[in-house]
Amino acid sequence: MRKHQFIKEKCECPRRATRFICRYCKALEYLSPREIRQLTLQQARCDHPEAPEIPATELFRARIGGVVNCLAPDWETHTEIHDAGECEAC
Repeated sequence: MRKHQFIKEKCECPRRATRFICRYCKALEYLSPREIRQLTLQQARCDHPEAPEIPATELFRARIGGVVNCLAPDWETHTEIHDAGECEAC
Protein backbone atom coordinates (compact mmCIF):
# COMPACT_ATOMS: atom_id res chain seq x y z
CA MET A 1 0.00 0.00 0.00
CA ARG A 2 1.36 3.40 -0.97
CA LYS A 3 0.92 6.74 0.80
CA HIS A 4 0.76 10.38 -0.21
CA GLN A 5 3.78 12.65 0.30
CA PHE A 6 2.40 16.13 0.87
CA ILE A 7 4.39 19.31 0.27
CA LYS A 8 3.33 22.96 0.56
CA GLU A 9 1.56 24.25 -2.50
CA LYS A 10 0.70 27.66 -1.16
CA CYS A 11 1.87 29.14 2.10
CA GLU A 12 -0.70 30.88 4.26
CA CYS A 13 1.35 31.67 7.34
CA PRO A 14 -1.28 33.78 9.16
CA ARG A 15 -3.59 30.76 9.16
CA ARG A 16 -3.11 27.38 10.77
CA ALA A 17 -4.12 25.47 7.65
CA THR A 18 -2.03 25.39 4.50
CA ARG A 19 -2.65 24.09 1.00
CA PHE A 20 -0.73 20.86 0.54
CA ILE A 21 -0.33 18.86 -2.67
CA CYS A 22 0.84 15.26 -3.05
CA ARG A 23 4.06 15.30 -5.05
CA TYR A 24 3.01 12.11 -6.86
CA CYS A 25 -0.73 12.13 -7.60
CA LYS A 26 -1.29 15.91 -7.12
CA ALA A 27 -4.11 15.38 -4.59
CA LEU A 28 -4.91 18.61 -2.73
CA GLU A 29 -5.56 19.03 1.00
CA TYR A 30 -6.21 22.17 3.05
CA LEU A 31 -5.05 21.09 6.50
CA SER A 32 -2.49 21.94 9.14
CA PRO A 33 0.84 20.08 9.15
CA ARG A 34 -0.28 18.30 12.33
CA GLU A 35 -3.41 17.02 10.58
CA ILE A 36 -1.36 15.81 7.58
CA ARG A 37 0.79 13.79 10.01
CA GLN A 38 -2.35 12.12 11.39
CA LEU A 39 -4.28 10.84 8.36
CA THR A 40 -6.33 7.66 8.47
CA LEU A 41 -5.30 4.74 6.31
CA GLN A 42 -8.06 5.54 3.82
CA GLN A 43 -7.04 9.22 3.56
CA ALA A 44 -3.36 8.33 3.22
CA ARG A 45 -3.73 5.94 0.27
CA CYS A 46 -2.04 7.10 -2.94
CA ASP A 47 -2.53 5.13 -6.15
CA HIS A 48 0.47 6.55 -7.98
CA PRO A 49 3.04 3.79 -8.75
CA GLU A 50 6.02 5.93 -7.67
CA ALA A 51 4.59 6.88 -4.27
CA PRO A 52 6.45 5.38 -1.30
CA GLU A 53 5.21 2.24 0.41
CA ILE A 54 3.82 2.61 3.91
CA PRO A 55 6.39 1.05 6.28
CA ALA A 56 5.21 -2.22 7.82
CA THR A 57 5.14 -0.89 11.40
CA GLU A 58 3.19 2.23 10.40
CA LEU A 59 0.76 0.12 8.35
CA PHE A 60 0.19 -2.25 11.28
CA ARG A 61 -0.51 0.64 13.67
CA ALA A 62 -2.85 2.30 11.15
CA ARG A 63 -4.85 -0.92 10.75
CA ILE A 64 -5.52 -1.07 14.48
CA GLY A 65 -6.66 2.55 14.71
CA GLY A 66 -3.42 4.48 14.39
CA VAL A 67 -2.49 7.20 11.93
CA VAL A 68 -0.21 7.61 8.92
CA ASN A 69 2.30 10.46 8.56
CA CYS A 70 2.01 11.80 5.00
CA LEU A 71 4.27 14.86 5.25
CA ALA A 72 7.21 14.71 2.87
CA PRO A 73 10.55 15.01 4.70
CA ASP A 74 11.26 18.26 2.81
CA TRP A 75 7.69 19.60 2.97
CA GLU A 76 8.71 23.12 4.06
CA THR A 77 11.64 23.59 1.71
CA HIS A 78 10.38 21.80 -1.38
CA THR A 79 10.67 24.19 -4.34
CA GLU A 80 9.22 22.40 -7.37
CA ILE A 81 5.90 24.20 -7.03
CA HIS A 82 6.89 27.64 -5.78
CA ASP A 83 10.12 29.58 -5.51
CA ALA A 84 12.00 29.50 -2.23
CA GLY A 85 11.54 32.68 -0.26
CA GLU A 86 8.17 33.48 -1.78
CA CYS A 87 6.67 34.00 1.65
CA GLU A 88 8.42 36.49 3.92
CA ALA A 89 7.05 34.87 7.09
CA CYS A 90 8.49 31.39 6.36
